[in-house]
Amino acid sequence: MLAAQTWNNGARRIFGYEASEVVGKSFDMFFPPEALASGELQRIKDALERDGFIRDYECVRLAKDGRRIVANITSNLLRDKKGRVIGRSSIIRDVTRLRKLQEDLVRSQSLAAVGELAATVAHEIKNPLAGISGAIQVMRDAIPASDPRRPVVAEILEQISRLDSTVRDLLTFARPTTPVRQQVDLGETLSRAWSLIAQQPGAGRVRFAIEGVDAVRISADAQLLYQVWLNLFQNAVEAMPDGGELRVHVSDGDTIRIDSQPTRGTTVCVEIPK
Repeated sequence: MLAAQTWNNGARRIFGYEASEVVGKSFDMFFPPEALASGELQRIKDALERDGFIRDYECVRLAKDGRRIVANITSNLLRDKKGRVIGRSSIIRDVTRLRKLQEDLVRSQSLAAVGELAATVAHEIKNPLAGISGAIQVMRDAIPASDPRRPVVAEILEQISRLDSTVRDLLTFARPTTPVRQQVDLGETLSRAWSLIAQQPGAGRVRFAIEGVDAVRISADAQLLYQVWLNLFQNAVEAMPDGGELRVHVSDGDTIRIDSQPTRGTTVCVEIPK
């Protein structure tokens, strides 16, 4: 059995155990269940007996309070003058925070790569889309107003416009812009966002009402605020597949409070400082 014979302050700070709780106990008290089940303790023992040491062995261990710690362990067998093993010495470092920072760095680099790819894809789509839109507009202008094909062409242009909006959103995601604050008419942004959502087939069964928004102006980025309302209203419509009512109530106090209450679903509150 691999057991602790000494326990210093460094080990106490990492694991939270006092020496009296550890000395003489098997090291398996620090092993997560899956590590014990995999035979990790025996593999460490075999490596020490074979090589006499382990270097920078990284693993997960359990602290007294149940926290999982990423530990970096270097351990050497201690021998007497005749070469007999009399114990081992271990240096353990808590590298949990370091590994978390490394993971965050890798994730941010991956997101940056995704952003670059998104920008490339968006540009590749946007230019042909503009050409298609121009060609369809020429065709529309050549069709008499009474021709039954004209509404179909108008619907095509509307769908192209929606695609173009999606591409612009993708570019915004790929290359976020710095918010530009200005005085914004809150009611105008709410109404404009709903007017776009209302064009969707599922929104036709949803009644929309705004309360308390008269002459309310705030300092904000109009486009980003508009995007917030689009996302909010889209979620509300999806929460009412059979129709219902979406009520938006605006409270003008120390902060501007916007409550969105769909007939079915969860009330969402947005507060904006003045």
